Order: sequence, then structure tokens, then C-alpha cells
Amino acid sequence: MKKLLAFVLALLAFGFAETVSAQTQPTPAQQKQIQQAMEKQLQEMKKELGLNNKQVNDLRALSTDVFNRMMKASQSKKQPAEMQKEMMALQTEAEGKMKKILTPAQYKKYQEIQQKKIREATNRMRQQQSKGN
Repeated sequence: MKKLLAFVLALLAFGFAETVSAQTQPTPAQQKQIQQAMEKQLQEMKKELGLNNKQVNDLRALSTDVFNRMMKASQSKKQPAEMQKEMMALQTEAEGKMKKILTPAQYKKYQEIQQKKIREATNRMRQQQSKGN
């Protein structure tokens, strides 16, 4: 399940990075949208996990770093399998850092929330596929 979670998160981040990958740098409007999405996610996590301000700031820095590195990787000319491997490694590294930022109880709750989101996304995809067939 851990590998599935990392894979789905990497795909989601990669998909978000794809929106601006055709350019060297995101436009100011795209940068603002990206920052707003990250901030919204951080505020949700703060509420759901009971994060303190230091944890929020640490996660903000981690999210920014991961996003920038994923953007750089998505703009490379690597083969899809190689890029996926790089994204997975980056996600694994980020999960390790996140585990250090959160308390054990917060991390467990974070994983439960992520698993729920994966199930919901999978169900939505199945529903869309069944409508298309």
C-alpha cells in the first residue's frame, strides 16, 4: 500500500507539474495558482492533523522543494520509465522527511487520510470509466 500511495502522489504531483512543463518557468499567474493550491493543502493538513506553526513552515519548505524538483524532472528529456523512477525516489525521500516533521500519531493520521483520498480517486475513475463504456 505504501508503494501505491507513493506512486499515486507522484502521479498527482507530476500531473500538476505537467500544466507548466512546456515552459521553462511557470507564468506569474501559474505561480500564484500553484502557491494557492499548496497553501490550501497545508491549511487542510494543519486543521486535520493539528500541526503547529513550525510544522506548517517545514512542510511548506518541503512542498516547495519537492514541487521544484518534480518540475525540473518533468522538463528533462528522460524516458517515461526513467522519469517515473526519479519521481518515485523523490516521493520516497519526501515521505521520509515528512515522517520526521510530523509526530508518529500525525503521520499515521496523514497516511489514513491519503489512503482514503486514493480510494475516493480510484472510485471516481472507475465511475467515469463505467460511464464511458
